[in-house]
Amino acid sequence: MSELQSVKVLDEEENADKQLRTNHGARWTRTPSERLTESIRAEAARYRQIIDNAVNADGIVRQRYTQHREGFELLSRSDVSVVRLAHISE
Repeated sequence: MSELQSVKVLDEEENADKQLRTNHGARWTRTPSERLTESIRAEAARYRQIIDNAVNADGIVRQRYTQHREGFELLSRSDVSVVRLAHISE
């Protein structure tokens, strides 16, 4: 189950709990869902932030790779090939 699906299930359960609390009033003595799931939601938010940071970092790496692609290609060539290119550009 993905993080978004997990949060959606928690939301659905919380809504059901609130509805039952409204319907049954004081007879509904269960601990409120929002208190029971507080730590799980905080952990989900923390993992969401980690994922968002990783996605942003991937974008930066992709941008820098594209920006420096020619240099990477040059560095991956053989020494002889690089020397030839140096002589051609002189």
